[in-house]
Amino acid sequence: MQTSRAESLLLLAVAALDSNLAAGQSAATIEDCVRCDMHVERIATFGGDERDYDIRHGDRKLVRLQDSTFLAVPFTADHILRLDHHGNKLAVIGRPGSGPGEFRNINTLTLGPGDSIWVHEHTRLQVLGPDGAYVRSVELAVTPLTVLPAGPDAYLMAVEILTPELAGYPLHILDKASGKLRSFADGPIVRDPNRPTSVYRTIEVAGKVAVTSSWKRYELTYWQLPEMTRTRVLRRDVDWFPPDDFTPWPGPASAMPPKPNLFALDIDNWSHTWVVVNRAADDWRPNPDDDTHGRATANGHYRKAIIERIDPQEGRVVGRAILPNTEVIGFAGDALVYSYRESPAGAILVDVWQLTPNPS
Repeated sequence: MQTSRAESLLLLAVAALDSNLAAGQSAATIEDCVRCDMHVERIATFGGDERDYDIRHGDRKLVRLQDSTFLAVPFTADHILRLDHHGNKLAVIGRPGSGPGEFRNINTLTLGPGDSIWVHEHTRLQVLGPDGAYVRSVELAVTPLTVLPAGPDAYLMAVEILTPELAGYPLHILDKASGKLRSFADGPIVRDPNRPTSVYRTIEVAGKVAVTSSWKRYELTYWQLPEMTRTRVLRRDVDWFPPDDFTPWPGPASAMPPKPNLFALDIDNWSHTWVVVNRAADDWRPNPDDDTHGRATANGHYRKAIIERIDPQEGRVVGRAILPNTEVIGFAGDALVYSYRESPAGAILVDVWQLTPNPS
């Protein structure tokens, strides 16, 4: 076990790198599949009226460990829950505070190398062992949406840095030893100060491969780590996910269906990329009493989730599942997604879904 002394990594230098596609390289269209439906089974539910905890809403708030227990960020975001698949609380990791092994506002929870637990909050990353014991801290000097391992000596971050040099560069590699920050763009350098989400990115890492995507376009960019060399771009052309240029709806939100978004990514053990898209439910309708894009069905849901499994080498979809009346928030592991709903009494319930190919 390493010392608990925090490793302060200062930003000593910044290198903004132009990551335009190499000459002759262009985005390839992802081919669709004809019969690739996946079986969906709910395997766990957390929270509810009889539990003394709620799980916080958002991606990377729930992960499954190799022993089939789960780690979850509760609503207070100042500790971590270890749960069994029945939803029973097995242990509490950490406590409120700002010291080693203490938390104030957990943003993301990620499994790192060797089943280590990466806990990111604001500008600090804490690494815990598989047993939840404190290992080390890293001061990031920026406030990323997500931070993931980019090899043993670097970190990949998705963050908007509001400086003249880096505005519009959504991806950054932080070198552990030197503290140098290298910044990258996965397309034209565009930043709309009125819409900062234009540079938000969903990211995932598996070994020496990273995949990134805008929330508003079904376009996957692949990178080789730690050099952050762009290797390929795949684009999905479907009428249910038109690219969004972040223009506002021409009317009140309550009269418009929610736009689709690419909310989460995962890379499985077969190097396939899993994509979660949330879009308006088929029976969406306006609700004059709701100014956040309304509700659709009688049970209050207004979205549906589309989960696709993509083989990036062949550039085609190899699996698909659709969860009607459900908004999927993130991946809890390979072929595991989780969604949120409310009980009739208003308690938060988190459902975990296992996705498996149907026998052909």
